Amino acid sequence: MVPKTWRALRLNTTHRCWLLLAALLLLHVNLWQLWLARGDVAQGCDVFSHLNHQLQFSDALAELLREPSLDKARGLISAPDIAPAKWPRLTYLVSSVGAALVGRDTRATVLFTNTVFSLVLLLSLFSLGRRLMGARAALLGCALFTLFPYTAHFANSYGLDYPLTAMVTLSWAALLRTRGFRSRRGSILFALALALTLLTKIQGILFLVGPMVFAAMAGLRLERGRAKGELRVVPLNLALCGAMAAIILSALLPGNPGTYLATFLYHTGASGLPATMIREQFSWQSLLFYPVTLALGVSPWVLILAIAGLSRRETPGRGFLLVALVTPLLIFTLLISTKWQRFLLPAAPLLALAAADLLLRIKGPRARAALVSCVLLLGAAQLGVMMFHKNLYSRLQERLGAAGLTTTNAFAHPPVADNYHEQVAEVVTLLRQRSGASSHLNVSILEDPAVGAGAGVLLQYMIRLHHQGRPLSVQLSGQRP
Repeated sequence: MVPKTWRALRLNTTHRCWLLLAALLLLHVNLWQLWLARGDVAQGCDVFSHLNHQLQFSDALAELLREPSLDKARGLISAPDIAPAKWPRLTYLVSSVGAALVGRDTRATVLFTNTVFSLVLLLSLFSLGRRLMGARAALLGCALFTLFPYTAHFANSYGLDYPLTAMVTLSWAALLRTRGFRSRRGSILFALALALTLLTKIQGILFLVGPMVFAAMAGLRLERGRAKGELRVVPLNLALCGAMAAIILSALLPGNPGTYLATFLYHTGASGLPATMIREQFSWQSLLFYPVTLALGVSPWVLILAIAGLSRRETPGRGFLLVALVTPLLIFTLLISTKWQRFLLPAAPLLALAAADLLLRIKGPRARAALVSCVLLLGAAQLGVMMFHKNLYSRLQERLGAAGLTTTNAFAHPPVADNYHEQVAEVVTLLRQRSGASSHLNVSILEDPAVGAGAGVLLQYMIRLHHQGRPLSVQLSGQRP
């Protein structure tokens, strides 16, 4: 007999799932701390550009809170000296909250920001998976996603693509709540999620346009049985959703439609993109780039399981999943000449769900448990190897990159130790001594391609990070004096 006290403490399936999700997040936050403690964030011009813009945004926000004014508020949203108009600023806002709570240190900024978005991502992925496939498949999908090489790299770096993955997943989960835009409340929630996604990175619309059309068509099909003069709910909810999102975005997006169209044309190779950064649209390297990248990013066995699951007509939510995966894959493969691994990162959660559902549909409890355990152990071993050794993945990716099938800067590698912070702190001390009693410190850095892409941005960020107490101007120069 179980005592009444213990019976009262028993948890239902939903509560157990939430506890396991919390444990999963806590485990990975500690793993990320260990990763970041062994080296700095991932290298790259974009990483340090975003960190630099985040510091500028944080300083502007602090000034606005000290002396509120409408002009400063507008500048915080759209001033080009904080960040280019093509980059919305929701991620910088989250990081600024982290800077106020845990300090401005690079590792603390990365850890706080990505922990917040990981929480949003896991909760949204669980909600999405539970509505499509049930709680067990949703929980297994969350576990698989956290073991991906994609996740291990981008959750330990700083940028807009990992936060975008969280917000796109949130929008997918909210879209299911609209019930084909037949629910007024669900449509309002989706409008808010859509606005937050586009305030994270405007490319999020490429992952949502297909599912939005799919959901609207499903809702309209269900309305066919209504009387001829009866009020049509779906068009009204679509109009309400679009109007709400447009109002929010018009107030908070830093750019205008022309800015984002120019950015899209730039990445298609139609406007100003260097030839070395693009591939021929219909070459075999271009067509295979993202399949190869996804195989490396989610691991080959998970990709095979996901494809096998999506090929089954019995897979719950198969139509939604296929539209949500195939639409951005076609856009990025056929329309956008620039090929980067991170562009399809938001597709990874759906692949995790598709693989999880297939695993749980294997007949025979012993075979099912053995295969699930094997996949999870492989993922955990892969993650451990990535953290401590240059592994087969990174070598394989370098070979595939040399063949033009993926980018050569492998993301499946251990963190690289450096002493940037210590050296830049000494440089800033010398600059302060040199500037003497001057109230303003001016630093001009030459961006020399011979040093390496992003070296000037890295120095610009770190000087701004370590310099405190006086006004600072750090500028990049593209030419030698």
